Amino acid sequence: MQEETISETKRKEMLERAEKLGLSSEEIAHIKCFKKRK
Repeated sequence: MQEETISETKRKEMLERAEKLGLSSEEIAHIKCFKKRK
């Protein structure tokens, strides 16, 4: 289950980037949902 760890790390990186860019919580939630489905 190494891929799970990688995707989890990528998701955290994306969330951090999204927060820095000032994305709305809606967009951040979309990133979470999108990554969970994959």
